[in-house]
Amino acid sequence: MLSENVDPKFAKWFTHSLANPMALNEIERLKHFNKDKQLSAATMLKQMSERGICPRCESMTYRTEGWQQFNISQCPKCGYHGKTVTIDEYLNKRLYR
Repeated sequence: MLSENVDPKFAKWFTHSLANPMALNEIERLKHFNKDKQLSAATMLKQMSERGICPRCESMTYRTEGWQQFNISQCPKCGYHGKTVTIDEYLNKRLYR
């Protein structure tokens, strides 16, 4: 799915993020609504760019009260509840470990 010339840290994070059931569900939803198109990693990330990322375990998060003002969300994987960044910010600032 990823081309060979990507940052190894990004490739590791991307593979890790796909192991999250929430991310898998989101990908299935994208596939359903884009049946005629081939979904690339870039297309998926662009369409999921406003989802939150957990600062502890780097999984996708659920938005909670306070999301619009402070980007507060909760991680279903590790239980973190607090301020998060969006996937778009995460990738632009290269925060992946």
